[in-house]
Amino acid sequence: MSAKRSRLWRGGLVFVLAWVLPQAPSASFAQLVAQGEQLFNNETFNGNGRTCATCHVAAQSFGLTPAGIATLFASSPTDPLFIAETDPVLATLENSCLMRMGNTRGLILENIDGFSLPPNFRNSPHLFNLASTAPYGLSGEFADLKLFSTGAVMQHFTKTMARNAGADFTLPTAGELNALEAFMNSITFPADGNPDLNRMIAFAIAQGGDATAIAAGQALFFGPQAQCSTCHSGPVLADADGSLGTGTGNLAFDTGVVNLPANLDDGCSGGPGDPTLPLPAEDAGTRRFSTPALVGVNLTAPFFHDNSVSSLLLAVNFYDSAEFAASPAAARLPAPIVINFAQQNQIVAFLEAISVDPSVGLGLPALSTEAALLLVALLLLSATLLGVVQRRRTRH
Repeated sequence: MSAKRSRLWRGGLVFVLAWVLPQAPSASFAQLVAQGEQLFNNETFNGNGRTCATCHVAAQSFGLTPAGIATLFASSPTDPLFIAETDPVLATLENSCLMRMGNTRGLILENIDGFSLPPNFRNSPHLFNLASTAPYGLSGEFADLKLFSTGAVMQHFTKTMARNAGADFTLPTAGELNALEAFMNSITFPADGNPDLNRMIAFAIAQGGDATAIAAGQALFFGPQAQCSTCHSGPVLADADGSLGTGTGNLAFDTGVVNLPANLDDGCSGGPGDPTLPLPAEDAGTRRFSTPALVGVNLTAPFFHDNSVSSLLLAVNFYDSAEFAASPAAARLPAPIVINFAQQNQIVAFLEAISVDPSVGLGLPALSTEAALLLVALLLLSATLLGVVQRRRTRH
């Protein structure tokens, strides 16, 4: 290698390292994330055997799908997820019919109004891009992920319905909450944490996506006819754009989902789940729900807070429905949303395109922070050794 080429190579390496090193989290932060992942997957907090991963399964986009529940029950009916069916003391911790029977809704119980009041039926939401979607909980009831994690332990990990800290579970320490927060914030889509829509769209088209349909859907999404971006704006399409006069950021709205036909018969018999009765509506049907992020949305079916629609097309179709048109959210819009079936499919094509991960498509293995730092160290060592060899050759 000539001296000039060696200088160019080393200069290029220095340039790359000068860019890479500031982007990489510190080793101590990487350790915090790793600690949080271990807690998330394995820590029961001295409770009933559940962990965070019981209801937020990595292979299910860190959520919990009806199909995933059915598969788990078939193979492991005594899994802690089903503890309400195996431990009489916790018989009311869940409604087994609404979780895995009846209309197979995959719903869990949440006492968001307080443990002294009846619980509500909700899905287990995915955890993509949480750093961009505060506040947390499907109605924004938690200001940060530490409060969210503490509430989850109290709600889901308890040994008895008394929920006495110290006896029924151990509350997470400040250090554990920091670690859990760091790990959950590391769960991103795309995997490299870059939610650039144009990059995802270009990659989706390169993989065979319909460029015409995607472009038409994107125009509708951000245009005045479908008005999707009114509530779905921002880096991961989870923020209101401010045009409704309710502010910006991740806001909650009453969109009328509770009035969908799927919620008029919960498919369960007896008591509050009688098949002649609807799914109990939260706050007498007036509950507002947080706007979900849409980057990666096609990986998170079924949709809405109660899993009431099974496909992305049905979710888009809802906004052209009588139920949405009669809702308080629709009343805030400057004009009704009217989108025909072809246009709905175009919006779906756009949403599918921003649910394809370009970083995975590069065909490169994902590196942990520790591995990335090790690679950088090896590159530096290689550069040093190359310089030593070159100097020795020059002397001889």
